[in-house]
Amino acid sequence: MEHVLYLGLDPSGYVKKEGQRKQLCHLPLIQVEKSSLSLRDQCDLSLFTHIIVTSPRSADFLIEENIMEFPLAIMAIGRATAARFLSRGVDVAVTASLESQEGLLPYIQELNPKKVSILYPRSSSARFLIASYLQEKGFNHQVMDLYHVKGITPSHLPSLEAFSEVIFTSPSTVASFFCAYKSIPSHLLLTCIGPITEQVLRAIPHVKMECLIRRF
Repeated sequence: MEHVLYLGLDPSGYVKKEGQRKQLCHLPLIQVEKSSLSLRDQCDLSLFTHIIVTSPRSADFLIEENIMEFPLAIMAIGRATAARFLSRGVDVAVTASLESQEGLLPYIQELNPKKVSILYPRSSSARFLIASYLQEKGFNHQVMDLYHVKGITPSHLPSLEAFSEVIFTSPSTVASFFCAYKSIPSHLLLTCIGPITEQVLRAIPHVKMECLIRRF
C-alpha cells in the first residue's frame, strides 16, 4: 500500500480514485490564527452586496460570525470553500473551479462597479491581484485581514522514505515543508492543489529536476 503525506489543515477533502490503495498521513505544517478583531468590529456587513471567500478556513470563520444573516452573494474560490457553505444550506453565487485569485477574477469582471459593493476578507499574506483590480476599476469595496497563516514544524518529522507522494495545499505549505526538510528523495510524487502552489514549488531550484510534480 502506498503512503501519502498531506500537509494542509483539513485532509477530509482528499478523495482517492477508485481502486487506489493509499494510506493518508496528516502532517499539518501550517497554523491559521483569526484576527483579534471580528468581522463585525471592522465593518458594517449590511453595506455590502457581495463577499469574496478565499479558502475553507476563511469560510469557517465567516460561518462562526453568522454572516448568513445578511443577503450577501458569496463568491468562493474553490469547490472545498463553497462546500463549507453548501453543507449549511447556504447558497453560493459563484464557485471558481480554478483555486486561485485568477480563477475568481473573470467573475468579478462581469460585475458592474456602480451597482455592487464588495467585502474581501483575506489572509494577511494574500497576493494583491484581486485587491488591486477592485481598486483600479473603482469598486466600492473593503479589504481586511481576516486571518494569519504561519508555518509550524512538528517535534517529530516522519521519514520521507516511507512515502510515495506529498500533497501541498498552498504556497505556505511549500515554504514550511522546505524549512522542515532540507532534502527530499527523488522518488516522491509532489502533488499541488492549485496553480499558484505549483508555481511556488517549481521555483525551488533542487525540486525542478529531481521530482515529478503534478497539479490537482
